[in-house]
Parts: sequence; C-alpha cells; structure tokens
Amino acid sequence: MSAVSLFLPRLLPWVTGCSEPLARQSLVDAAIEFCEETQLVQQQLAPVDVTAGVGTYTLAPAADTIIVSTMKVWYGGTLLTPAPTAEIDSILAFSSGVTGLPQQMSEPRCFYELSPGVIGVYPLPAQTVTSILSARIATKPTRAATTLPDLLYNDWVEAIVAGARVRIHSIPGNFFSDDTKARESDVRFRTFMNRARNISKRGRINSSMSVKPNQF
Repeated sequence: MSAVSLFLPRLLPWVTGCSEPLARQSLVDAAIEFCEETQLVQQQLAPVDVTAGVGTYTLAPAADTIIVSTMKVWYGGTLLTPAPTAEIDSILAFSSGVTGLPQQMSEPRCFYELSPGVIGVYPLPAQTVTSILSARIATKPTRAATTLPDLLYNDWVEAIVAGARVRIHSIPGNFFSDDTKARESDVRFRTFMNRARNISKRGRINSSMSVKPNQF
C-alpha cells in the first residue's frame, strides 16, 4: 500500500491554494471512483473454513479497503458458478433450518452475493471443512483510507490526480476553482478509466491471432 501523501507532489502544483486535507480527501475520493468503475484493483483472499449446513460467509479484504464485488469463488479446486440471487429459488439458501424443510446439503456448485463482502454458496456444504472456500474480489479504498493500493500509485497516479483535480476545480468560490480545468481533467480521468476497464476485462497479455495449421 502507498501513503496518500505520495500523490500530493503530483497534485498540489495544479491546485494552488488548496489545503492539504482537501487534497488528500479528493485523492481518496478519486481512487474510490476509479476502483468502483474499473474493478481493476483485486485481491485473492486466503481460503476460509466452511461449516456444514451454513451457506453464508463474510469475506475480509485488506486494511483500508472494502469490497466492490466478488469476482470468482472456489470450493477447493472447483470454480463455483455465479448466480444472481433472483435465480436462487430455495429458501434454504438464505435461511437454513426452516421448519418442515429438509436441508439440501452436498458440495456447493454456485455462489451468489447478498451484499458486497457477504456471499452465499449453494447447495449448503454437507461437511465442516477447513481452508476450502476462497475468493477473488474487486476492492476500493475506504473513505478514511490513509493508504492506497500500490497499483494506483505505480501505474495510475496520473489518473488519480486527474480525478482529484476534477473535484477540487469544481468547488465554487475558491482561488483554485476553474470550470474549464475541471472539464479537461474529467475527460482525462475518464480516458484513463476506460483504459483501466479494458485491462480489467482482458488483462495485459497479448495473445497471438495466428493459428498454426495442422497437417492432414
């Protein structure tokens, strides 16, 4: 993680008269928007235990971050199928032990997201197993974050600075207020986010489009 203060030398020269607390919060707010929109910053969580008959589990991201969405979930070596909660018909997926209904327990085949950071698996696990449920999550900084992911500083510092400038220049009635600069910074910020969104979806690996012919 990189301290928010590392971003300041790249931001303050553009916003003369802006206080350091405002600059810091604008950087954090820009980083939050960047992460929400691109889902580029991800974490692979260590496997956690599951309990027989329990289908809901809370994921724990790194300090100074919260979860945007759950990208993938594995039960052991099996990749679970994502399912919208609207497609989960059984009440047992949400509330185990309903009177008169037998629990449907076996090895989980799908996962669903009840809220950011809270996932369910279904069918319910039939056994209590240690270190078997793992997830890859997209994260964003908390509002009170004092550090930001290293990826944002090393690869996307100009994007975060541009996003912070949008916010600062848009504040009316100050020496640093400037609608033109706010619009220009917004275009720059969104260009960076589009680029990051493409990387998030496709990765950085360039695959060859050529196909080696087979001999018949």
